[in-house]
Amino acid sequence: MPSYFGSVCRGWRDVVWSNPSLWTTIHIVLGQLEESTSGALSRIGSVNDWILRSRSLPLQIVLRDKGGSKEQFKAVIDAISQCSNRWHSLSLEIPWMLSACLPSNFQCQLLKKLRIICGKFLGGVIDQSGPLFLYPVSAEKIEMSGAAFQSLQISWNHLTSAKVTDFNSEEITQLFQLATHMTHCQIVSSRTITVFSMPPIIHRGLKILGMSWISRYPRQTAAFLCSLTLPSLQEFHTNVMLTLTATSLPALVQRSSCPLTTIRLFNDFGNDLGYSIFGNLQPLPGVSDLVVEAMKYDTVTIRKLLLDGYFPDLRHLTLRLEPFRILLDSGAIIPLLGLKRSRSDRPNEGKLSKFLVIDKASRFDNLWNLGFGEQLKSLNISLMENGFEIL
Repeated sequence: MPSYFGSVCRGWRDVVWSNPSLWTTIHIVLGQLEESTSGALSRIGSVNDWILRSRSLPLQIVLRDKGGSKEQFKAVIDAISQCSNRWHSLSLEIPWMLSACLPSNFQCQLLKKLRIICGKFLGGVIDQSGPLFLYPVSAEKIEMSGAAFQSLQISWNHLTSAKVTDFNSEEITQLFQLATHMTHCQIVSSRTITVFSMPPIIHRGLKILGMSWISRYPRQTAAFLCSLTLPSLQEFHTNVMLTLTATSLPALVQRSSCPLTTIRLFNDFGNDLGYSIFGNLQPLPGVSDLVVEAMKYDTVTIRKLLLDGYFPDLRHLTLRLEPFRILLDSGAIIPLLGLKRSRSDRPNEGKLSKFLVIDKASRFDNLWNLGFGEQLKSLNISLMENGFEIL
């Protein structure tokens, strides 16, 4: 973008070229077009010029491979490695085989954010026992996918946030044991895990825990949560809510005596494995904020969770547009609005003080024109920039 600004006129070019803060993000994509030798050299020259214009400021490096050659990758790495002592953020989206091109002399003292995304299809056939970096980096935030735990060289005492994909139970155990200052952890599984076993773990600093199992396998969810004790847990994000809420999550909260106040549900969180257990649900007190970001056609689940007193302390309910429309079409919104009124049969329970529907503003534009607003005439709503509040 700075290059475009600099091409407007001489005055703009003088401003852009003399402002190093505009050149602190370097985003490079390899393999989008077939490059000649002269084109590749021109690209390396542009990278070098970009680095010089950033002067001595910290840098954010984003390098993505979309079919580039090993030679192109190595040339770019050689160029940006000369300023590795200024890296503040490094993001690599590359096949694992290209990690062999990473030089061992990186000096990454300033590196705070590290993101490594490797091709999934290489995970089982490429040796990942060697470290990515010769010297440990003091990253505060990491995101890893397709890279093995033993390949990381991290000073764990500085890590506060981690997102890891397809770590096995042993690797997750090591993460929780080593990253004692971690406050935010998101665990993603894109494959079915039939055996998931972890020893008991107490992590006293974790405040936000996210779990996303693509297979929505209930056994691994239960086994994972039953192994944890999290005294500081405040937020829980998941895509597997039904079986989870029946046993594992309330047990975790009771065992940990944690101040859990927020639950965020994303993707479709219902399945037919848990309908028979609704009669045994125990209330989950303390949860005041519930966010439902996506739901397909399972209105039974949300009715049960919201209307049967599972969240007795719920104060704020936030829906994305898709789940709101599903609930509206199914006739579930009117019963939910009853939560905004005090109930004589439950005098000790507070009422819902905020009921929001928020999403990207562009998603609402066409809906209003298609008559969506007509459906809402019976509701007392207050329009906002990114949605509305039901009053």
